[in-house]
Amino acid sequence: MSNGFNGQMGNQAPQPNQMYQQNPMQQMNPAQQMNPMYQQQPVPQGKPLVDKSKMAYTALGMCVLACILIVVGYFLAARDGAVAMEMLWSDLDFEVAEEMASAADTKRVVFLGIAALLNFAAFVMSLIALIKARPKMIPAIIFAAVIILPNIAMVIGNTIQNSIMGF
Repeated sequence: MSNGFNGQMGNQAPQPNQMYQQNPMQQMNPAQQMNPMYQQQPVPQGKPLVDKSKMAYTALGMCVLACILIVVGYFLAARDGAVAMEMLWSDLDFEVAEEMASAADTKRVVFLGIAALLNFAAFVMSLIALIKARPKMIPAIIFAAVIILPNIAMVIGNTIQNSIMGF
């Protein structure tokens, strides 16, 4: 009668080291036992495929690029808007000034949209890095920077736009 542990017969209790060891040769068929490719080989222990601190630094770079796009978008829109306002005041041509102002707003919206997508990807990457990285100090600082830096860029962009427009 088998007690279920490594094919032992009778009522003998298995030795503690026999309970969890299995012979890999018993699990293979005879053709596999003869093939050297199926012999037990050590499994290499490698590094994880993605280093999470590198992911955090990548997220920071994407956030900085998004902030630059925000400021550039405000600057270009303000410059084009100032030209449109000057044309409106000098020539009183409402249709051309309206088209130029609309083009300036479209330019700003495109830059802000691209920056928003970049910053969203940076937010997700920094959140993953914060959850998975050990130690968490650098990813935590970068996660906070990804949240705060675009707000600072918006304030800077508004200030630039107001100074160019003369408000």
